[in-house]
Amino acid sequence: ADTTYQSNDFFIAKLSNVSGIDELPCGSDNITVYPNPNTGRFVIAITGNAEPYSLEISDFLGSTLYRQDNLTNNSLQINISDLSKGIYFVKLNVNGRLFNKKVVLQ
Repeated sequence: ADTTYQSNDFFIAKLSNVSGIDELPCGSDNITVYPNPNTGRFVIAITGNAEPYSLEISDFLGSTLYRQDNLTNNSLQINISDLSKGIYFVKLNVNGRLFNKKVVLQ
């Protein structure tokens, strides 16, 4: 079998039955990121949650750039203005349930 790859080789993978990340819990109003897009300073507002949670912000490659654990605030002011412009992912872990939102830094 030939395992040599050329720079112009590419692969396409179709994933099905992927689970583990919900866009939002029980409706689109539970987690809000604003303003979005922003310059790195934004607010994450959570409604309808009384459980401690963790917050993680990662880049497009999945590298964790910001993390806070055992949060109980329903409104968090975030400052990641030292990061490059681009798309980042806000991940909330609430008692093992994962929720994901995109945030755009301009």
